Amino acid sequence: GVINSYQEKQNEIYGVIPVAAGDLYQGTAISNLTHGEPVSAMLKAIGIEASAIGNHEFDWDRTDFDTWQKDGGFDFVAANIVYKDNGELVDFAKPYVIVEKNGIKVAFIGIATLDTVTSTKADKIEDLDFLDPVETMDKWSPIVRAEGADVVVSLTHCSVDVENGVAYGEAADIATNAKDVDAVIGAHNHKFVNTIVNGRPVVQAGYNG
Repeated sequence: GVINSYQEKQNEIYGVIPVAAGDLYQGTAISNLTHGEPVSAMLKAIGIEASAIGNHEFDWDRTDFDTWQKDGGFDFVAANIVYKDNGELVDFAKPYVIVEKNGIKVAFIGIATLDTVTSTKADKIEDLDFLDPVETMDKWSPIVRAEGADVVVSLTHCSVDVENGVAYGEAADIATNAKDVDAVIGAHNHKFVNTIVNGRPVVQAGYNG
């Protein structure tokens, strides 16, 4: 309802691009029993464009990725998840998406947390490598700029927290150290964050929607 209310306000100078930061399908019995069917329906209803991949997306079989994207009408984005044997990007996600709104092209580069290797059942990800978030952003930002991106957003499942006015965590590190990023969306540790790091907005939703 909140997201739809913002969408209703859209005009030639105000646009809304719904995205998510991962861990979409785990946590409720109705989602677990149906492998996320009601969650996909909700995501489609709000017109989600892209989502980062959270560690809990790996709780099920990877064949669910295709089903979730098809039923939800969105793309998973993950520029830092590659196969160990060949270093190629995984085939169940795109490294980024570019969404145009009111003539402005916004690129969302997906980043999964490095914590995935310790917070996910080992056999689910044993064939995958998770690359450094900042190095990954530095690789892909020039690519999306070359494709005409006016804004570069790091859409992550990386945590951020604020203590005594100082932000820390993987998402804050991206904002501090990445060469070219305009904003960072964090996740993973379920802390509500709305701050500025190195002149860049860093935001993170809480939990349960």
